[in-house]
Amino acid sequence: MTRNRFPAAPLILVAALMLMAGGPKPGPKPTPGVAGPVRIEGAWVRPAAQGMPASAAYLTLRNEGRKPDFLISVTTSVAAMAGVHVSVSHKGVMSMEPIGALPLPPGAAITLKPGGLHVMLDGLRRPLKSGEAVPLTFRFKSSAPVSIMVPVQALAPPGPPTPAAPKAAAQKLPPHPHAHVPVTHPGTR
Repeated sequence: MTRNRFPAAPLILVAALMLMAGGPKPGPKPTPGVAGPVRIEGAWVRPAAQGMPASAAYLTLRNEGRKPDFLISVTTSVAAMAGVHVSVSHKGVMSMEPIGALPLPPGAAITLKPGGLHVMLDGLRRPLKSGEAVPLTFRFKSSAPVSIMVPVQALAPPGPPTPAAPKAAAQKLPPHPHAHVPVTHPGTR
């Protein structure tokens, strides 16, 4: 019978490898998405327990090009329907309304966040658990489609504030049913 003289050796080796690799890795990170001049940043999805019919995705869409574009649809395998909605208050009652195509003016950063614009995931096919990632595909009028993996988490990911887009971009919004699309520009939050 051979006895291991160093019973902790495998554990020490695993710990050393984890330290060299930067320690244990947190949950999934958003896959950066780029389609031509359109960039998708900071995406995350709210968890949804068994039986919950819907969830929402939040992110920033950045048009780094010189021409306007439009987000025309969002699809995912985890929900029957997905689309951009806006939260509105009417006489003290909050509701959500679909907005159709979302304009992306040149140089603009459009932020989808809780309490405002968001990607509604309706008719969930399964629970969405914190720590996993779900696929989302964004289709644009001009740019190529972008498919990304988006982490499911209870809160927005930490990170630096979203850089501002040029002020001129906010003044070039094409007409659409909801003219209150938030566009960031210098000097405002």
